[in-house]
Amino acid sequence: LDLRFDLSKVLFVCTANIIRSPTAEYLLKEKLRAADARPEWQVRSAGTWAMPGFPVDRTAAELLAEKGIDPSQHRSQEINRELLEWADIVFVMENSHREALQIEFPDQKAKIYLLSALQNQQLEVADPVGQSPVEYWAAVEEISRCLASAPASILELYQN
Repeated sequence: LDLRFDLSKVLFVCTANIIRSPTAEYLLKEKLRAADARPEWQVRSAGTWAMPGFPVDRTAAELLAEKGIDPSQHRSQEINRELLEWADIVFVMENSHREALQIEFPDQKAKIYLLSALQNQQLEVADPVGQSPVEYWAAVEEISRCLASAPASILELYQN
C-alpha cells in the first residue's frame, strides 16, 4: 500500500469521546501500525459534549483489549476549532455530530464525513452507552467494518 500523500491527520468525533471515537482512533492506529504506515499519520478523537479527562469506557476498553489494543492512554476531550483545523479529515458517528460541527464551524464543513462514508454508505454508528455488552460489541464491529479498507479508503475519500 502506497501511503505517500498529503493527508496525514485524521480526527474521529462522537458525543462523549469515551466509546465510539476512541475506538475508531485506536483501531485505525493499530491498522496503520500493522501496515507499517509512515510516521506522519496522526490520529486523534474528540467529543461534541465531552467532559475532559475521562478514560475509555470499561466495556469498550475490554473489547479493544480482545483485539490486542490497549487504549489506557486515552483521555476524553471536547471538540474545538484548534482540533478541527488540525485535522485533514474528520469522521463523525452520527448525522447530528456532523450537523453540529458544520453549524458551529462552517468553514470546516467540507472535511467532515460520517464514518460509514468509508464504505460508500450513510449509516450512523449507534451509541451503546448504558446498554448491554452486545450493543457495545455491535458498535465496535461497525466501526471496525467501516475502517476495514483504511487507510486506502480514507485516501480515496480525501482525494475525491
